Amino acid sequence: MKNIALIPALAVLAVSHYANAATEPGLDIPSATVHFADLDVAQSSGAATLYQRLELAATDVCRSLDGDHGRNLALWKPYRDCIHSALRNAVASVNAPALTAIAAAHGIRETRVPVELASRN
Repeated sequence: MKNIALIPALAVLAVSHYANAATEPGLDIPSATVHFADLDVAQSSGAATLYQRLELAATDVCRSLDGDHGRNLALWKPYRDCIHSALRNAVASVNAPALTAIAAAHGIRETRVPVELASRN
């Protein structure tokens, strides 16, 4: 069964409530599981459908950061960052080129960490 767990890592960092929740036993950080066994994510139509599912799940998972439905501007950036982080992590976990391309078209790009290689000189 293909599914992906969507966990907004930035929500933990963005709001002190979640930072405290992450350190307290018994408190859950919101997450969602998105099923996609019915989709062929190698095809653009399947990847587009999965992206829509991931976007809906990310919006739902991060909703607690937007408790005022966009009226609290202080929470708007953490809310958007949460969604983007959840999408970025989910797309990377699926590791399907068609999905990665669709995500990039929506502004969700992989975060690459620069690596320096040492030489034997």
